[in-house]
Amino acid sequence: VEALRQEISSGVLPAGTRLPSSRQLAHDLGVSRITVANAYAELEADGLIEPRLGSGTFVVPARRPDGLPAAPGDVDV
Repeated sequence: VEALRQEISSGVLPAGTRLPSSRQLAHDLGVSRITVANAYAELEADGLIEPRLGSGTFVVPARRPDGLPAAPGDVDV
C-alpha cells in the first residue's frame, strides 16, 4: 500500500495509469492475491484509485482538500 501510495503521490503513477490486475501484481511481487486485493481496497477507500468494471483499476486525478481537482504544480499544505 505504501509503495503504491508513494508512487501515486510522487507522480510516478500519474492519473489515468492502469494498474496491473491483482493476479499479475501478486505474481510479480510474490505475495498472495488477497494481499494485493486488500491493498487496492485501501487505496480505493482513500480515493487514490478506482476500479472500472471490465477495464481494470486506474489512478484517479489528485484532489485538493476542498474536493476540486488539483492543478499541476499544486502543493499540499
